[in-house]
Amino acid sequence: MSNEYLCTETNDTGETASGSGRIAIVGLSCRLPGASDPDAFWSMLRKGSDALADVPAKRFGTGAGKYYGGFLDQVERFDPGFFGISPREAVMVDPQQRLMLELAWEALEDAGI
Repeated sequence: MSNEYLCTETNDTGETASGSGRIAIVGLSCRLPGASDPDAFWSMLRKGSDALADVPAKRFGTGAGKYYGGFLDQVERFDPGFFGISPREAVMVDPQQRLMLELAWEALEDAGI
């Protein structure tokens, strides 16, 4: 894309935007193995710890053998009513999509929006 297209947006007064390409990250959220939020993740980084653990028996059963991985806690926890979703519909939603809904909300909340 050529630079002439970078400055085509206008603001409320009709002036052309600067097109600097700068952005500001004002809110964030995360859910990672061993860290349920950005503060917990930062703490893990400072300590130099990792989140590898035995595969939980409830994930693959007891016959799964001895394997390790990084696993999220409480992935089954979701409040469908908060997002205007019926409990019956929530069961059909992919857990990754439910997690994304929660994280997007937390990031917006963190940004003060």
